[in-house]
Amino acid sequence: MDPLASHALAISTAAGGSLLNGPDATPLNLAASAAGKRYLHIAAHGTHNETAPWFQCLYLSPSAGHDGRLFAHDVLHLDLRGVELVTLGSCESGLGRFDLNDNLRGLPAAFLLAGAQAVVGCLWPVHPDVATLFFSELYDRIRAGAGRLSAFRDAQLTTRGRFPAYRDWGSFSYTGDWR
Repeated sequence: MDPLASHALAISTAAGGSLLNGPDATPLNLAASAAGKRYLHIAAHGTHNETAPWFQCLYLSPSAGHDGRLFAHDVLHLDLRGVELVTLGSCESGLGRFDLNDNLRGLPAAFLLAGAQAVVGCLWPVHPDVATLFFSELYDRIRAGAGRLSAFRDAQLTTRGRFPAYRDWGSFSYTGDWR
């Protein structure tokens, strides 16, 4: 099993959720399955576009007539009201840019504008073992009753204990809970 697929399976198990994997993990299937979920974890490759943050994207599986890229501007069309936390196990998925009016743009902003309450993403590439540990710890703590921010901090500390280099545990960022 490739590292991304095993990461997705581990997080799905930790979060107690369902899994879209392989050819089923298309942008259309993601949009259809996201409604009514409390938590949404996307494990995919991603790229940041610093000159056009609405074109920051996640690389999902292609389908007929679609190349599989989920752009930040596409996320704006999703109805994510009720989603408490979106976690992105993707390189550069926690990055964003401010526009001329100081509005945050990019994937985290798009998920928040679509209705999600908070977003955890990665600021730079992270080894799959580190991401799997971090997100598993995060969801384990949430399932045990911890608040999202507290679970995030505890997951970072646990990850730091096992992977002490800042390049590993420091990549994760938390955006949201502004309501």
